[in-house]
Amino acid sequence: MLINKNLFKKFNEAIDYRKENALVAETDFICFDEAEIVKAKISKAEVAKITVKFVSQQVNVLRNDKEEIVEGDGQFIQTITDTWTFERAISSSNPSWLLTSTKK
Repeated sequence: MLINKNLFKKFNEAIDYRKENALVAETDFICFDEAEIVKAKISKAEVAKITVKFVSQQVNVLRNDKEEIVEGDGQFIQTITDTWTFERAISSSNPSWLLTSTKK
């Protein structure tokens, strides 16, 4: 309910791929370094759109069915920059914003 259909489909495809290949993604979130609104606008159709850049520290690994790391390093803290876009109809009584895009 908090993500649009296209993005939900992409997330599901990634999850299905991992399931089919017996892979498990693990993320240890350390902290946020930054969260900054980089763009905000209201369309003619009265839809507000906000794009936020998140910079965080994370440890990310991908494990196989034997719990061996096949991608990443369990000891390496990465700086990850993600840009997320949220939308919400201004006239909506629902206070929730819909996640419509994520980019690294």
